[in-house]
Amino acid sequence: MTDEIMNLRTLVEKTPDADLLREMIGFAAQRLMELEVGSLTGAAAALAAMDEQQKRVGTATALISVGPEPATRVPPTPALPMVRVAKRTNPQPPAAMPKAVAAVVGKADCDEPPERRPIRAWLDGRTLLWGVLCTKGAYRDTYAFFIHRAGARTAEPMNFRMPGLPRTEDADNHLTSPSFDHRTMTLAFHDLGRSMGDCGRAGPFVWDGATFQPVELSAMPDCRGVSSDDWPVIWRAGIR
Repeated sequence: MTDEIMNLRTLVEKTPDADLLREMIGFAAQRLMELEVGSLTGAAAALAAMDEQQKRVGTATALISVGPEPATRVPPTPALPMVRVAKRTNPQPPAAMPKAVAAVVGKADCDEPPERRPIRAWLDGRTLLWGVLCTKGAYRDTYAFFIHRAGARTAEPMNFRMPGLPRTEDADNHLTSPSFDHRTMTLAFHDLGRSMGDCGRAGPFVWDGATFQPVELSAMPDCRGVSSDDWPVIWRAGIR
């Protein structure tokens, strides 16, 4: 672990508002990934990026780029986008894969048998979620997800939107190490970059009645000994 990361974690632990600081670090991480600035390293540079992102440069509330301008010059914090969670359903999903799902799963580029450890659930009375194990690794299993709506001939691949995160080689309907909780209608994933779990991306999605919406996305692009509990939050939405 580098001295910069250790100092930054110490700052998080000592601050009276650790959650706020983590969100601010998240803004900086997103800025770095968008600009792809490999040379911008160290705690001082990260704090300067936060000041720029939040338009605090030159104000009394800046973290590092402090100036004479009053705090009132800083724009207000943007309101969180809101996501409506659909009511949960209780019916048991079918034990066998429906033909409409099998028709599209058979065309997916997956290495594992489609009947192995599926993730399946009714999202409402007419929409079925079906996830098939696509690739299996030592510490990460990747699933391909599909939904089938009553009356449709075939299922459709899901499209998991991840704002603020760079695209990967995975298909848009793939999630790594996923889990579904029908009580909260939440589909979460935890994609580790390596086995010790100090880099990667993670977060939950909730079903809003039409699609799965991201609620919180965190990411750590560099493997530097940072636990996933401390990964910067890149995207957050409110739930209603």
